[in-house]
Amino acid sequence: KLSLRAAMNTAYKHKCFKAAGEFAQRLLDLVPTPQIADKARKMITICDRQSRDNLAINYDARNPFVICAASHTPIHRGEPAVNCPYCQAAYKPKHNGELCRVCTVAKIGAKATGLRSLASAN
Repeated sequence: KLSLRAAMNTAYKHKCFKAAGEFAQRLLDLVPTPQIADKARKMITICDRQSRDNLAINYDARNPFVICAASHTPIHRGEPAVNCPYCQAAYKPKHNGELCRVCTVAKIGAKATGLRSLASAN
């Protein structure tokens, strides 16, 4: 809930009313406290009147995605992606073969078994 409130307020401050309205609606779907719900409803009312975004945002609320750990851009479902074999961080294919920026242990896209617990082998 906290991240949706922050996203809603940031989008509104940058005059991205369409995105702020989407974040407010998602916040209401989570049934917040009455005070937060009132603020979200007011935000939706304001944003419905000015349904536009001043900044281009690479975000689609209806398309699930993961964040590329190198470029911090979305990798939408169905797009090619490579993972770190150790920590499973997701990357765009152009980062294949580089050192993982999350764990700094493995090469992105390398074939490996990943992290295994010896306790689970018994």
